[in-house]
Amino acid sequence: SSGYTFDVEVNHEVLSVTVPWGGVMKGQKFRVQAQPKVEEATHLLRIPIGLWKDGLFEICKYGPLHPSFCVSWCFPLISLGHIFTRLGLNENVTAHNYPPGSNQAKKAFKVMVIYTFIYIVVKQFVVGVEASYHWIYLVNLVYFLFIAILAGRTRKYVRDRYDIPSTFTQLNESGNIFARCFSRTVGHVDEDDDNAILPTCCAEMEDYCLSCCCYPCVISQMHRHTAMYDTYEGSCFYSNGLPKHAPAMI
Repeated sequence: SSGYTFDVEVNHEVLSVTVPWGGVMKGQKFRVQAQPKVEEATHLLRIPIGLWKDGLFEICKYGPLHPSFCVSWCFPLISLGHIFTRLGLNENVTAHNYPPGSNQAKKAFKVMVIYTFIYIVVKQFVVGVEASYHWIYLVNLVYFLFIAILAGRTRKYVRDRYDIPSTFTQLNESGNIFARCFSRTVGHVDEDDDNAILPTCCAEMEDYCLSCCCYPCVISQMHRHTAMYDTYEGSCFYSNGLPKHAPAMI
């Protein structure tokens, strides 16, 4: 899509590139005047602005053994911890703008690891004492809701920070009939208004609905969006989910 901004690394220098008017298609080559490299480019890379880097269901883009897939499915809280570290968030999805790589930035990852460990211990304890299946369902339900809420809040933060419109907003702007009818009904917009848009609450509702329906897909999409996996391999064991030599993302 035109206006989409992303970073490329050329001869060990990071340059910002904006997709020209008219947009481009996957695999298409194009020429563009690159913007001056960002400050401290050898240590920082900019996260794309304006659109998601790839689709919600491209969860297996880098293969089933890649951290963006397997960690998001098996240990979603740890995957969220990677994202928190990259974005300088705490465990409550609140921005603190911690310096990349600092102990403060890694704290949220450690908290997510502890939460995961607690869940595993509690679940094994409940199973070990042969408790009623109602208790097992309750433990799993609390775990699911906790992840879904964190994932929804994180998705909202990422969209707001990087100016990414909701799916319904994009459909509404493209003239989709269903989206326009929904926006006029929920947003109480005049039927004659061709510029009807969804209210903010609907975009936020989408974040939480998607997280409840498939939180691994939501977490994996944010995991891929906040890293350059085409250049740097993923790592399950570092707080940001990337190797030590990978630049920080801003």
